[in-house]
Amino acid sequence: GINAEYGGICFSLRSSIMGCIGSSIKVTEASKAIDHTLKEDIRRREIKLLLLGTGDSGKSTFIRQMKVMHSDGFHALERQRFSEVLKQNTLDSMKSLILIAQEENFRLSSHSEEAISEIQSAKHLLPEHSEFILMLWKDKGIKKAWRIRNKHHVPSNAIYYFDNVERISDEQYIPTNEDIFHAKLKTTGIMETSFEKEGVYFSIVDVGGQRTERRKWLHCFEDVTSVIYLVALDSFDMTLAEDDTTNRLEDALENFRQITNAECFRKTSWILFLNKKDLFEEKISTESGVQSFKEVFPDYNGGTQVDLGLDFFQQKFKSAFSSPVDRPLYIHSTCAIDTTNVERVFKAITNTILHNHLTQNHL
Repeated sequence: GINAEYGGICFSLRSSIMGCIGSSIKVTEASKAIDHTLKEDIRRREIKLLLLGTGDSGKSTFIRQMKVMHSDGFHALERQRFSEVLKQNTLDSMKSLILIAQEENFRLSSHSEEAISEIQSAKHLLPEHSEFILMLWKDKGIKKAWRIRNKHHVPSNAIYYFDNVERISDEQYIPTNEDIFHAKLKTTGIMETSFEKEGVYFSIVDVGGQRTERRKWLHCFEDVTSVIYLVALDSFDMTLAEDDTTNRLEDALENFRQITNAECFRKTSWILFLNKKDLFEEKISTESGVQSFKEVFPDYNGGTQVDLGLDFFQQKFKSAFSSPVDRPLYIHSTCAIDTTNVERVFKAITNTILHNHLTQNHL
């Protein structure tokens, strides 16, 4: 009886153990299923935006705006790095204008000789250089050089550097967010910025826009929700930094035509940012600007009316976007250094992207 009882006890234990093991297997399988469902749900709530555009279109500025608005901004080491970049931007910009003035034989004031010598020989921007740069910025010869800057790849941000040179040249200089938005730093390779907004995870991938960098775009195409393509509107009278014979805006238009019709993007929604509209307005509002515009686009008949100029470009890019596949193209006029403008536009495209994304995933 004892053995039997023990046997019974043993039998009961074995049954309990086997039952527990069976339950454990079921729990593990259920856990895996839940994990899979959660991962799938997270994947569906992840938005991957690919940021494309030719060189100097404003992509980096847009990314910096996102970092300030939706991430942790710029920490001390990053600001220190941008401090050096902005100092160099300021010095290089004035050096370029001096060189243009000399090459074009523009008359420079005799009072500027010392300033020219000091700036040309400088390797780093120092506090004492600010007075020389301010003196040169008032020189009529330098002003003439500035008016033809588009032919010599002088950044439009240079006027911002000169206006703030006393602050930028200070030894204790710490850049503000606005300063950082104006910094010119060429993007090489692939950069990714991630943040969470209203329960949705955004990942924005930025790749260099120069021709040598474009081959890297192909590595970023997987699982892209939408593509944001930036165009610098003011570049209609500029050539590529890497090719003086190719117009920047024509290159951007042709590149847009090719990339939007690529097989891998046949079902991807596209967002077009006609960027630097403030600089475009400055140029197109003058007769000389319209003349330069018509040299590249002779079919333009909008004169100095900014709205007609913007409409003209919208139609150009819409035509380039033609595709046998029915897919949307969302167009926005932007100014990437204007935080209010970027915030408003990004909110608008976020609502559009989320609606399309949730619809596609039946959420």
